[in-house]
Amino acid sequence: MPPVAGTPLKLSAASACRVVDEVGGAVSPPWWREHLIDTFSELIPGFRRDWLIDTRDCHYLARRSTLGPLLAVLGDRVLSYAACGGSSFKFAPLIARSLAARLTGADPVPTGLEPLDRPLVRASGVHPLRPALRGVS
Repeated sequence: MPPVAGTPLKLSAASACRVVDEVGGAVSPPWWREHLIDTFSELIPGFRRDWLIDTRDCHYLARRSTLGPLLAVLGDRVLSYAACGGSSFKFAPLIARSLAARLTGADPVPTGLEPLDRPLVRASGVHPLRPALRGVS
């Protein structure tokens, strides 16, 4: 969304995501700002450099094999959905319906989203949520 009525523009790009060993601070190196400016100058007609007033690193847990969202089923009544970036906001109603079906004992309707349709059952001693992704917003 373009900045309207004083609301800042928030940008994030998959090309700015990278794997990190641990969650750190939110300070982004300056070249990530330039990367976002270059990326969005090509995508948004009339994009102006001054729309991007700040950058910061955000951290998301990710499934090791796909670097995307993860649903872990822990026992009979515990679900852990590690979201990734804006995709979980976009699909929130679909995600909620699938999780609610699992928690109430109903068969979840296939969503087309692999993390929901094929949840990972966490094995003892294995932490499937590493590594973290760091993305610039």
